[in-house]
Amino acid sequence: MQNSFKVCKSDECVLVKKVNGKYVLVLLYVDDILVMAENAGERYAVKDLLESKYEKITVTEGKRLPYLGMTIIKSDVGYEMCMGSYI
Repeated sequence: MQNSFKVCKSDECVLVKKVNGKYVLVLLYVDDILVMAENAGERYAVKDLLESKYEKITVTEGKRLPYLGMTIIKSDVGYEMCMGSYI
């Protein structure tokens, strides 16, 4: 991926970029991509970047998202990952 993202040293499937003091995270797993950013414009910039290289992609947004058997919950203070389906 381009656009000044850096590959995380501990996990090559995690890309990180800092914009105006805030982080944009892109998590990759085969054909499932999770983009986390406080700013919606940054999320859409990642979407646009991907669509410029690949076919149309499907985007799901919300405060509660399923991802690889986890549930990602966005709150006012950050993100929570729940793996209740594994318990």
